[in-house]
Amino acid sequence: MNHWFLILLSISISISVSGILRFIVNRYFINTKPTVYKLPPSPKSIPVISNLLWLRRISPSNIHSILNSLHAKLGPIITIYLGSRPLIFIADRLLAHKALIQNGAVFANRPPASATQKLVTSNQRNNAAINFLVAEMGWDPEAWEDPLTFKPERFLDHDNGTRQEFDITGSREIKMMPFGAGRRICPGYQLGMLHLEYYVANLVCKFEWRAVDGDDVDLSERTERTMVMKNPLRVRISPR
Repeated sequence: MNHWFLILLSISISISVSGILRFIVNRYFINTKPTVYKLPPSPKSIPVISNLLWLRRISPSNIHSILNSLHAKLGPIITIYLGSRPLIFIADRLLAHKALIQNGAVFANRPPASATQKLVTSNQRNNAAINFLVAEMGWDPEAWEDPLTFKPERFLDHDNGTRQEFDITGSREIKMMPFGAGRRICPGYQLGMLHLEYYVANLVCKFEWRAVDGDDVDLSERTERTMVMKNPLRVRISPR
């Protein structure tokens, strides 16, 4: 116990000393000012107190309604100061395409982390956390006709009379981002799609699916450990 206490004490002292020395050098010997970046609009906040209020207010069940109300007031891109780093939320699919595809080389880069961050956290970067509200993009009526209606055929893209595969990478246009987009898209998305298509194709090929009488496909949701159907789908299955 004493051994680990001495180790932690030594690490804490070394971090503190290095931080003090860096402050002194930057303050008195290097005549530079820290770069201040202008962040997107945010609700009025009080340091520390607002962080505690946000932690008390936000939960998985209400975060979407809170963010939607903030986006309605402040615009499609907002900043929330929660914890040690600001959180930026982007709800507009056109802004997401501009950031991830058109300017992917700029936003894919990560500034180097400070010495303290490298030691005490796995986030090896020194900037804000950017979140894309992919659910809101998938519900955009300008991208999808009747977005909350069950229409599997919508994923068959018809262009000039020819049928093309739906662009799930978002290279042409972001309508949904199940695997991300741009330079940081999931490297295994093709394998994931292969498994998913194989699984669904076998279910359709080997079984006949009929909805229970009186039941329709309801896409409303509820929050559990993940987002699930509020009214689960009920079907009758018989071998073909």
